[in-house]
Amino acid sequence: ILFHLVGDGKTTNSAAIGRNITQEPRLGDAADRAAASGLPPLGQPVRGVEEDVGSRFLLLQPVYRTDAPLDNPEQRRQALRGFVYAPFLASGLLSGLTPSQGRSLDISLYDAADGAGSAVYSTRLALAAPWFSVQRRIQLYGQTWIVNWQSTPEFEKAEQSHGPFFVLFGGLL
Repeated sequence: ILFHLVGDGKTTNSAAIGRNITQEPRLGDAADRAAASGLPPLGQPVRGVEEDVGSRFLLLQPVYRTDAPLDNPEQRRQALRGFVYAPFLASGLLSGLTPSQGRSLDISLYDAADGAGSAVYSTRLALAAPWFSVQRRIQLYGQTWIVNWQSTPEFEKAEQSHGPFFVLFGGLL
């Protein structure tokens, strides 16, 4: 199955062109869903599609013969010529979401298919358990993700209240 790079136009990825992704466990399912539905799914995180720069996701857009009917999944599979893909680095997708993200908030992203295994991406450096944490499952491009937002030690320090000490001190006067 022909694979083409969608990107900034300055780089080429000759190693990926011609790659048969249907034979790869982490991409084959996404490729099959894309071929059958005509919709671009986001594949499970992979490494080594280009240079090894960390986890990346591939958004796959199926390309069909122009003269073929595409009324049902079987017709779409028969008409499939290949895929156009856009790679997204996990760090690029989630970094810089908000100006205070690095100071107040840590974000971790997990592939729900892998359960609560290791994070695909995480900004969490602190070893201590966070005071505040929110976890959500989200559906995005045919994939289920677990997103975990946690307070940073810097945020927790800023949120410490000395109110009880002032009340005590005021009561003693």
